[in-house]
Amino acid sequence: MTALPVLFPLIACAQPPAPAAVAENPIPADSPTAAHEVDHRFWIVSSRRASQKRDRIGCGPLDVWTADCSQCFSNCSPRHISIPTVRSPLGEKEFQHALTPGVPVCIVIHGSYVEWDRADDYSWKAYRWLKQARPHEPLHVIAFSWPSDPLTFVPNIDFNVLGKRAALNAFYLARLLQQIPPESPVSFFAHSQGTRSVTALLHLLAGGTVQGYQLPAGTDRGHRIRVVLAAAAVDHDWLNPGNLYGRALCRTEAVLNLVNQHDWALGFYHLRSLNSKHAVGRSGFRHSDYQCMGPLAYRIHQMDVTREIGTGHNLQRYLSRNDLAAAIAPYHYFSNQQNTPARILAPPSDVQPTRYAGEETRQRAVNR
Repeated sequence: MTALPVLFPLIACAQPPAPAAVAENPIPADSPTAAHEVDHRFWIVSSRRASQKRDRIGCGPLDVWTADCSQCFSNCSPRHISIPTVRSPLGEKEFQHALTPGVPVCIVIHGSYVEWDRADDYSWKAYRWLKQARPHEPLHVIAFSWPSDPLTFVPNIDFNVLGKRAALNAFYLARLLQQIPPESPVSFFAHSQGTRSVTALLHLLAGGTVQGYQLPAGTDRGHRIRVVLAAAAVDHDWLNPGNLYGRALCRTEAVLNLVNQHDWALGFYHLRSLNSKHAVGRSGFRHSDYQCMGPLAYRIHQMDVTREIGTGHNLQRYLSRNDLAAAIAPYHYFSNQQNTPARILAPPSDVQPTRYAGEETRQRAVNR
């Protein structure tokens, strides 16, 4: 296999600091100290120092930190405050022991054009956003950061190169999954091109191939998986059987697609190449997609967030909507909620296309 072409960046990429050496004696997960940290801490995992070349994917370190964010739940709006998180480096064994088996784990993945400092800032805001929806229920939050810094001054080149890089980082997500207890259900909240990492991961876990490579046998530990896609920069038909990530739906319980019909950035998505399709984060899954998916289509649910997000695309728009966090909470906390908002829609029994404003009565609401 040949490696991806290397573009010499015109803009220096910010890199996270390498974790310092850590103690060899991890704290047992059932100790009082560990229980306290589980309640008040989240984790940051970075692949920024790992190889991003296709023929060396999976090589290099995954840097891990535990972050103390005890002030995250102040009454101030996260849009107007900046809380410095206290980060401590972790070793692989210590990270494994820090996660309590059986507690749901949510992995948050940012999109492209996010430098390290911004990714660090997003991490605590995402933690606060997810936890405030159900503050008394346990949830481990992991912020996964990949090298998505701008490469050139040509957006179209950057977008295509970073899209391929996002897909390759699915292999690092697979490594991260291996560190999570199999008893813990796992959800993903992915934004923009981060959604490509997640859909590629699901495809790999189901035995698929990404850019000519597969996961080794035995990689999948059998976690329950649910996915929430926000401003998804993914072709609307890529999850159809036989397409780029056609096995993805085989390896998830449910995919919730947040649709913003006014997302200005995704409005240009289909112009990136001659054969490009519209982004599923703007157009939603279509009638033809449902027909191709067959019974797997009932694992897809959609929610129109145009009114809440407007023309915005930035992750901060989503993290500032507490009502949205509450609506999607069943997907992250793995609860069966009978009063799921009617705006979260699944394909009807005859697999008709989902339509949004004013069409809720024609759809079957999800009871998860």
